[in-house]
Amino acid sequence: MNTSHNKMALAAVLCMAATDGTEGSGTGSAVASTFASTFNFKVLKPDAYAAMLKELEENSPELDLAGVKAQYVEVMGEKKDKDGKAVLGADNKPAVELKGYKRKSITAQLSEPDFFANLDTIARQILRDAVSNFVKSAFIDQYKEIGAHDWSTISAELARVGTRGIKLDVEDGTYKELAKLFGNFILQKYNRADVAERMAKAWLGKFTRSAIQATLNKCDPGTIDKVVGNLEEFAVWVAEHSPDSADDVLACYNYHADKLGKLRVDLTTDFSAVL
Repeated sequence: MNTSHNKMALAAVLCMAATDGTEGSGTGSAVASTFASTFNFKVLKPDAYAAMLKELEENSPELDLAGVKAQYVEVMGEKKDKDGKAVLGADNKPAVELKGYKRKSITAQLSEPDFFANLDTIARQILRDAVSNFVKSAFIDQYKEIGAHDWSTISAELARVGTRGIKLDVEDGTYKELAKLFGNFILQKYNRADVAERMAKAWLGKFTRSAIQATLNKCDPGTIDKVVGNLEEFAVWVAEHSPDSADDVLACYNYHADKLGKLRVDLTTDFSAVL
């Protein structure tokens, strides 16, 4: 999953608002605090893992491949036949096989500039995400030690990526299955089949403005905040109850959060004021 540009465009808008659009305003080197950021990774199938190592060997000869390999653990799972049924071993128990390799999660303390402290909770989190995504793209994904991530460098990256968002890195069939799982989660939480069905349809509509309006009958910042809150709870619930789907749900969450964050800004910005 490539989340290096997650919420980048929205962060650029917030950065301009926080600094009044003036050069150098609020972007000094003073650091108010640090925050913890955890980087999680998807499982790579064996062939994708081998291809990744080959690419690193060819294009990044300076890297210690042994060190890179040490960051991954094998992921084992039940072996199944072509019909999806478990294959039994000699002991009449389900046989296991190598499903892939997963990079170990990384938690790091990242610094944030002093002007972040003056922002509301949502805006501050979005900008923290921008810092985390810059660090992931510049260092974590390159298997390098985390280096300088001053705001002047990050804001330049925000300006460079412009309005690009992140892509949905989940297959169509999986995305539809997760919509059903999300609906089941909503049903358990609210005990309302009609609400569960509508939320699942909003998922299938990729939580666009029209999809939210059509399914929830209302699309405003408050509704978006509730949707995002449920998506966050769903991701946590899946990690606990259906860990095999956790990586795909995380990919969907990042995609949805990116779209919903931008939509929220659109709904709260008075564009008519410039007319």
